[in-house]
Amino acid sequence: MGAIKLERLILSKQENGDLAVCYQDEQAEPILIAHLKPGIQQGWIQVKYQWRYRIVKANEIFWQYEEVTMNIALT
Repeated sequence: MGAIKLERLILSKQENGDLAVCYQDEQAEPILIAHLKPGIQQGWIQVKYQWRYRIVKANEIFWQYEEVTMNIALT
C-alpha cells in the first residue's frame, strides 16, 4: 500500500485499512509507534519529538534545534 513521510514520521496505509505510524531517524530503520484504526476512540495519536542538526555556512557551524508536534487522525 502507499506511504508518506512527513519530517521523520512515516504514515503507511495497511491492507486492512489501518494506518501504521513509524518514526525514522536519519539512516536508521523505522520504528513502529502505533497502528491507528478508523473511528474516534482508536483513530488519533499525538506525536512529539525533539532533534537537532548541524548547518555549516562560511566555515562556521550552527546548530538548529527543533521540537515537532503532530496530531494524526484516521477518519
